[in-house]
Amino acid sequence: MLMEVLIAIAVVGLMITPIFVMQSGSLRGISRYSDKIRLLFSAKNVAVKVVVKLEEEKEEELSGTEQINRPSATLTYSVGDIKKGSSLEEVKDMHKIQVATQTRRAGKESVVAFVYMPEREKK
Repeated sequence: MLMEVLIAIAVVGLMITPIFVMQSGSLRGISRYSDKIRLLFSAKNVAVKVVVKLEEEKEEELSGTEQINRPSATLTYSVGDIKKGSSLEEVKDMHKIQVATQTRRAGKESVVAFVYMPEREKK
């Protein structure tokens, strides 16, 4: 009787272990992609903040860094003109905003936004 119980527990353990391993792997992947999505939205928020700074300060060159906690990352932003030879170079008052992210888990990512900001006429 005791032997049958031990064999039944071993069989149940052998059946359930792969299920737990697959669940753990899928949860790890979900967590990784969740961090990447949060990082993408944080980079977009930084880009929007930079656009507001550009409108307020009227600077052509602007750069800096920002720290976020979840996921733990460093966001480095820079604003510059369009590179020579680009098709967007012909558009006057076009600026390129680049936000580079760096995390321990996700590595390095970069978000680029192009913003058209014509100078306003003074009344």
